[in-house]
Amino acid sequence: MANTRLPGLIRLAAAIGFGGLLLIAQRSPEEFTAPGLHRITASLVDQESGEPLAARVSFTDAAGKYYPPLGHPWRIPPTPWGGDLALPNGENYAYVEGEFEVELPEGEITVKAVHGLEYDVYETKIDTASAADDTLAIPLKRWSDVVERGWMAGDTHIHFPNPRAAMTEMKAEGLNVTNLLVYKGGVGNGERPGDGTFKNVEHFDGKLSELSTAKHFLYANEEFRNHFLGHLIFLGLKSLIWPVSTGELPENGWGGYALPTHADSAELARKQDALVIWAHFPYPNGECPVDVALGKIDAFDILTTGNPFELHPTLQRIYRMYGPRVYDMAPIDLYYAYLNCGFRVRASSGSDKMSTTVPMGSARTYVETGPNRDYESWLEGIRQGHTFISTGPMIEISVDGKGPGDEMRFGSTPKKRKVRVRARSQSRMPYRTLEIISNGKVVASAMPNGDHYSAEIDVDVELERSGWIAARSYGDEMLPYGGPPGHWFRMPVFAHTNPVHIEIEGEPIDVGNAPELFLEQIEYHREYVLHQGRYPSDAARERVLDQISEAEAVYRELSSSR
Repeated sequence: MANTRLPGLIRLAAAIGFGGLLLIAQRSPEEFTAPGLHRITASLVDQESGEPLAARVSFTDAAGKYYPPLGHPWRIPPTPWGGDLALPNGENYAYVEGEFEVELPEGEITVKAVHGLEYDVYETKIDTASAADDTLAIPLKRWSDVVERGWMAGDTHIHFPNPRAAMTEMKAEGLNVTNLLVYKGGVGNGERPGDGTFKNVEHFDGKLSELSTAKHFLYANEEFRNHFLGHLIFLGLKSLIWPVSTGELPENGWGGYALPTHADSAELARKQDALVIWAHFPYPNGECPVDVALGKIDAFDILTTGNPFELHPTLQRIYRMYGPRVYDMAPIDLYYAYLNCGFRVRASSGSDKMSTTVPMGSARTYVETGPNRDYESWLEGIRQGHTFISTGPMIEISVDGKGPGDEMRFGSTPKKRKVRVRARSQSRMPYRTLEIISNGKVVASAMPNGDHYSAEIDVDVELERSGWIAARSYGDEMLPYGGPPGHWFRMPVFAHTNPVHIEIEGEPIDVGNAPELFLEQIEYHREYVLHQGRYPSDAARERVLDQISEAEAVYRELSSSR
């Protein structure tokens, strides 16, 4: 392998810049490589088509030392600004596209490249001392055909990077859609109540970014936040919903008002034909049962933070979620409680990427759009529930031929009826089981096997009442994103389809005790409005209480139907 030595002459020029003397090193026309290193030109391609790809790549020597591609930092800070990737397990990656260069020492080097969830991880070892030339081809092999079958992968929720950096990372992580959210943090000593600082507001222009391509769509949108009431995501906005954050610290500034309500803001977004998603459900979710009952929420972002099967005490403490029994429920069980009340809140997901410790799309939403592969179709697919969410597995379900988000209707007879449920899950990451869920209960399961951990279920499910059926697959392995082992951000290998909904005439869904749980939470919310929330007038407070009472009536009617 060629090793061009450092030229003997380096010309130094002095120039005056901001803050003093700036030394500028000028190379001779002949490129050079530092002593002891080999300059390699590498290229990323799709193994089957030969098309160039973007990916995150890592080069490490036998001692584990990381060597970044040229132009990328040796040490990747765990900052909230994005950039390359520094995982908590010690692995570092650089985001590159197509052809790039890297300087490597002599000896054995481990090369690793990752392109989303639908491609196998590429990993090999090279010996730079005995290599025949200075080029390296990195072929990436697609194992999943979900794209060919009409699905688009998107991340509902990222923060901080500039749009150009976000586009590169989106391509590298195998995403078609990325939503960069305007963010407001509160100021404790502002001159006015509710003062704060903004991130990415300068990138909002009410339409797709001009950097978008025919396959990759970037849109600057908004996260509307309150520390207790909850966080909402607005996708497809034409104009921002002000004040972006409400209440007081940390989301909004000292002395801020708890207005507008999330229901009001969601309605303003709906008037723009925007999609309304409850962010990182269920942390926090003070106003959530009100907004769901009033029909203001299109989807829940599940999987963004932590294990959906476990309660997260750290997040309980951060958001002061104590008192009502719903605050002691695992996220997935709380989601099922809403479904069992008959609310068709869709399943969606996003990474909430805010640092270099989390890859974009670590939790993502797959939307079946068919031939219309554009941003608007992706949003509409979420509205219709044609989704599955995943941190790794590709999962599918059909109920008598119906897919996620579809509805089936039956007459009042016969008393019992059967539906044929087929489900399948595959993953490049190991997982433990594939399950069929009917009205929140496991009715069938299968274990995976083979190279891509394939599991299949083909079973008849007997129904007596209206309800819903979905599929999920999951394992015990926690992915190395967001924090050290045990951190609340760590997520498992997990996938979940949006439900297929079933209506049986005269046989409503069994709501169980869910309405009583939500009534208890609504009363807790009422106490917050009466005694903690800041409002500009008594009339404003009364209007919020009227919304609460309207939602309360919905749950009381559900409770009386048992």
